[in-house]
Amino acid sequence: MTQPEVKSGLFRISKGLLRNQVIILFAILMASSIYLLYQGYVDVRATHETATKLIEDQLSKRSYIAAMYASARERSILLLQMMSEEDPFELDDLDQAMAEQARIFIIARRNLTAMELNAEEQDILSRQNALTAINAPLQDHVADLLMEGGRDQARQLLFDEAIPSQAKILEAIDQFIAYNEANTIQTVSSIDNDFIETSQKFRLLGNILLGASALFILFTIHMSRR
Repeated sequence: MTQPEVKSGLFRISKGLLRNQVIILFAILMASSIYLLYQGYVDVRATHETATKLIEDQLSKRSYIAAMYASARERSILLLQMMSEEDPFELDDLDQAMAEQARIFIIARRNLTAMELNAEEQDILSRQNALTAINAPLQDHVADLLMEGGRDQARQLLFDEAIPSQAKILEAIDQFIAYNEANTIQTVSSIDNDFIETSQKFRLLGNILLGASALFILFTIHMSRR
């Protein structure tokens, strides 16, 4: 075998090895990219599920606390209506309506308490529960006095104690609502940031894949011409 033939053979071997190395490198790059894409999809899916649960929880909390606020306010309105009512049958209907609003309040509070609450929410709800434990018997006592005809005593108890105490309860519920709104905004903002960050990662990975594919094609064309 002549020297030129040896050199030609070595060149072909070297060319083949280089091509194989590039192909292996490209395959490794593609496999790594596919893995990263899959992992990114898994992360996005997990983030979406977590975000969905957080938002649903926030909406449920808002629904329960809104029901508590509405029923607490309605009980005060019903008491004021009882103050201006003398018909015993109407008074009885209003008293039953008060009991129904108390039932709505208790169910909403029970559902809210059963949820996963953070320390701040637990603190606000604890203060509200303590106030309700004082105010609910006061309101019931006012209603009983009105049913029995003790209007003067009922009026004094209502305006001196029951209504101011009820105002504190509504204030505590307002604090919970305000905290819930702020927490919801923070959650949505965090989700937006995660989405932007993930989008940037996918865009970067896509550019890397596009560049690597272009280089591989150019290299293949170049090697085929040699």
